[in-house]
Amino acid sequence: MDVEISKSNGDIFRLSEYNIIVQDFRVSSPEIRENYGEVNGRDGLIDRGIELGRREIVVPFFIDAEDLHGIATLRDKLFDLVIDKRPFYVRELRRNTYQTGSNKFIEEKRYKVRISDAFDIEQEFTYGFGELVFETTDLPFAESVRTTLEGITSTALLGSGHDFDSGDYYVMIDDGKISLWNNVDDVDYYFITHSQVIEESNEIVEGVYGRNLISHDAQNWERGIIYTNDNKAYRSNALRMSKFVDIKPNTEYTITNYTDSSEMLRTRVYDAKGNIIEGENIDVEPGTSETFTSHKNAGKMKVYFNFDFDVSPKDIGLKYFVKLEEGSKATEWTKPPQDFSFKEAEERQARAYIISKEEYDAIRTGKMPYEQVLENYPYDELVGYTFTLTSDDEINIVNLGNVDVHPFQQYLRIVIENVQGTQGAFRLVNLTNNTEFSFLGGLRSSDVIVIDGPRVRFNNNEAFRRTRRTYIQMSSGDNRFAIEGADSADVTFDFRFYYK
Repeated sequence: MDVEISKSNGDIFRLSEYNIIVQDFRVSSPEIRENYGEVNGRDGLIDRGIELGRREIVVPFFIDAEDLHGIATLRDKLFDLVIDKRPFYVRELRRNTYQTGSNKFIEEKRYKVRISDAFDIEQEFTYGFGELVFETTDLPFAESVRTTLEGITSTALLGSGHDFDSGDYYVMIDDGKISLWNNVDDVDYYFITHSQVIEESNEIVEGVYGRNLISHDAQNWERGIIYTNDNKAYRSNALRMSKFVDIKPNTEYTITNYTDSSEMLRTRVYDAKGNIIEGENIDVEPGTSETFTSHKNAGKMKVYFNFDFDVSPKDIGLKYFVKLEEGSKATEWTKPPQDFSFKEAEERQARAYIISKEEYDAIRTGKMPYEQVLENYPYDELVGYTFTLTSDDEINIVNLGNVDVHPFQQYLRIVIENVQGTQGAFRLVNLTNNTEFSFLGGLRSSDVIVIDGPRVRFNNNEAFRRTRRTYIQMSSGDNRFAIEGADSADVTFDFRFYYK
């Protein structure tokens, strides 16, 4: 087990990094505050409901020092790590099997907490034992680490009716590519953020398909060849990489030339400073693969194609393809992560489906067309958080948490823009819980309304007085939305999921 702590100054660490071994992560239910009233002459009490107070998280631990002095050093370090005047976030990590495998996060959840009281450490030789007691600040709920706009997902991805407690599962994109997930924890809440597209977009696409290390963006290629001594020459019938790709020393790689005519692919290997390492060259015939172990000083690499005819860098990724991947297995060509735009990454993930091993085997052996899976998990199950609404349509916004979201208590930000065909007051209505937002006066397509918690802005100016002083709330689960007073509008919902 382990605990990750995220401080308000941006520091993120795990207790295990400091030889602080977590033995449990006990989360209590929220404190129940009963609210009763009394009336003279009336028996019993009047039930006015309950309120939820603070919540405790107890983390027993021991520290493992190298010597007796180390106990004092680790004790003082622990004080430094967890005693803070400002609240911070904690996340729980556990193994799936006792003392087997690595610790993994328990879903996409975190708690905003601080240490609730003093604690001490009982020493036994080079070990120290103690207990950390955190209590929640602000709200007593767990919250999603990321907001809806920091990632997208789908109900099909979050749950397709399979038992997630055991077994291997596969993520399938609707172009037929299938990816293996060895641990379903990784897909409980899988988000792609703008900053993570380069790092993570291909994770959802590839899985068992190796990650392609070579960019196929035309801007990263130019006409010409590279000699074995790193001299370069312009050739109209050759295409070479203009930028390095980083590789690791003493590592097994496989490179594949996916062209099918006379195009020879050649490699050049460099050290970390960009100096060529002579003698480390490989020629790859069209339609073949070569596996090699990188030089002990290797740090970078380039490749180039040699043709019998004139070519353009624009042809890379359209007519001519190469793949460099770690390992000894050549896999089919996949687009490298750095070439993905955020829009492409969103679109691919929005078409992702969890399938079982049986479905995976049936698809791979030809017994089941992958289109059958799309029929099992149709598009109307997909969840999104940016929509174009029309006056004739309704949309569904899914709150995956089990707590309702109120803009005065939790993070909820709604942006309304590109409003077309306004007729008087514009209304955005949550048909599920009958909450609504109304804006008085006509709107142009260039106008932007931002509802950020209790604050309302119109074209960056405060505009609460131009509303009917009502706010949208998000119920747990489905939320059906509609607009009135306009032909169409683009609406974006940004919020976190909260959990009891």
